[in-house]
Amino acid sequence: MAMAHAQSGQCGLIKDSDRQAYCRAVNSGGSGQCGLIKDHDLQAMCRAETGGGSGQCGFIKNRDMQAECRAKTGTQAQSGQCGLVKDSDRQAYCRATSGGGSRQCGLIKDRDLQAMCRAETGGGLGQCGFIKSRDMQAECRAKTRLHATLDHSCFDSIAMETKMHRCPNRISAFGFTQMLVLLIASTAFAQTASAPFFINAYGHAEPSKQVVQNCWQQIRHRFPDRSSKDRYGNTSISKLATLLYINHLPPGSHRFGNNHALLYQVAVKHNNDYDNFQQACVVNSAGKILGLERYR
Repeated sequence: MAMAHAQSGQCGLIKDSDRQAYCRAVNSGGSGQCGLIKDHDLQAMCRAETGGGSGQCGFIKNRDMQAECRAKTGTQAQSGQCGLVKDSDRQAYCRATSGGGSRQCGLIKDRDLQAMCRAETGGGLGQCGFIKSRDMQAECRAKTRLHATLDHSCFDSIAMETKMHRCPNRISAFGFTQMLVLLIASTAFAQTASAPFFINAYGHAEPSKQVVQNCWQQIRHRFPDRSSKDRYGNTSISKLATLLYINHLPPGSHRFGNNHALLYQVAVKHNNDYDNFQQACVVNSAGKILGLERYR
């Protein structure tokens, strides 16, 4: 439930009302959200993805979008529908997210869409940070799990079970060999959970859940809820609206020396205005928090 709330919270950062409703619908909001979408093509896509099935795709007039819809929701060979998409970037994205894997992402020229593609095909949440469009970045974060190393809704390391009925695209993208790698990585993760940092299945250093939680708590204390009145009796309210871990920067990739930096997306609400920024939690190799700094 916490993950669902984190995902829908990201959808709230999307300014376009149609895309926001679509985001909420496909990220645990259900088909009821689809009725809020004014664009008929996007509404049909939404209904197809939230239980309506590929039959809803027939209501989409845009040929490229219709083919993408059938690729996402069809029961037959999905990537075959992608060949009907004329836009080369959307075709590569369609193939990548319908079983082709992350290699297809390299064919995409649009940088934002390429980053979205990589995030959805194994690159994880960190890839979303490369997206310049604020709406698209929020949608990317809503789609992508909090931890990029393993998608536990598709893969249960405790039961040693692959949940193919819930994530067929993810399974086909990785293949059986890669799933074995994830199984080994998940076992290693369980064994090293007490270590502040570990090496994930992609060979990258990742902070432990405890380090992520410790930084989260520190940032939470930095921005407490406040209420005050001025001399005219007007009430001013400051409240932390969003606090989400988004990325890990290893030593040498930032200005904080030979330390690790964990990035969090922060939104502080001041009355009816929002201050959105990234906060860096600087941590040494032993997992000790050295300080908090506004990153950008």
